[in-house]
Amino acid sequence: MRRSVVMVLLKRMFIVFSMVFLSGVYAKMPISLPKGEQVFKPFKTYTLASFHFTKPLLYMDVVSFQTEPSDGETFKLPKNYTFFPLFSVGHLEISKARQKRAFDYLAHAILRKDYFWKTPWPPAFIYNFTTLRFMEADDKRLKAITQPQDILDLLGEIDTEAELRLWIEAKFAASQPVSAYSWKKEGSLYRVRFRGINPFTCIYHEYFIYIDKYGKKIREKKQKQYRQKGCEIIMT
Repeated sequence: MRRSVVMVLLKRMFIVFSMVFLSGVYAKMPISLPKGEQVFKPFKTYTLASFHFTKPLLYMDVVSFQTEPSDGETFKLPKNYTFFPLFSVGHLEISKARQKRAFDYLAHAILRKDYFWKTPWPPAFIYNFTTLRFMEADDKRLKAITQPQDILDLLGEIDTEAELRLWIEAKFAASQPVSAYSWKKEGSLYRVRFRGINPFTCIYHEYFIYIDKYGKKIREKKQKQYRQKGCEIIMT
C-alpha cells in the first residue's frame, strides 16, 4: 500500500478516534438522575470481588486488537500487533514468554467471520476484535471466550454493576449509537441509560434498555433525540 494512501487512512482514523473521544466526554457530563440510579464506575475501579463468578478465577481481562485491512471474510493480524486493554482484574502469575505464547494463540483463535465481538472501521478497512481472557483457580491455563454464552457461563446470573457493565460492553455496545451511562434496578430488570452524541450523525441520543438477570434485552424506551449544534459529522 502506498505511503500516501496509508497517511490518508491514518488521518481519517485520527479524526474518528478524536470525535468518538469527544462524544464520550460529552456523555460523561453529569446530569440529574432519579433516586436509585447510579452512573457506571470506570472499568479500572473493578476488582475480582466486583464479580460473582460461577467458579473461582485468578485472573480476567478484556482486550482489543486490530487486524490488517480486511474484506470482512478473512482476517489476518499485523506482524507487530498491539493489545489495547479495557480492564483487568486479579493477577496472572505466569512467565512473560508463556503469556506471549498464550496471548498470540488466543488472538489468532478468534479471527473468524462469525466471531461476535468485532467492529469494522470503514475508513481503514480494518477490524477491531475484542476478547475476554481468564484463568481459573483450579485449571491454570489461560482461556478466552468464543461466544456470548461463555460470558454468562462465567457470571451466572447478572447481579453486580461490574457484571452488568461487562455484559453490555460485550453484547450491546457495538450495535448502539452511544455509550451506556448509568443504571438502576427496577424489580427484576436492570434499566440502563445510554446517552451521548453519535459522531457520524451529530445526533444526541438518550434512551433506556431494559435487561433481565440472564442478559436478555426485554425492551427499549426512547428519551431524547436531537441534532447537536456545532457538531461536525465524520466523513468516511
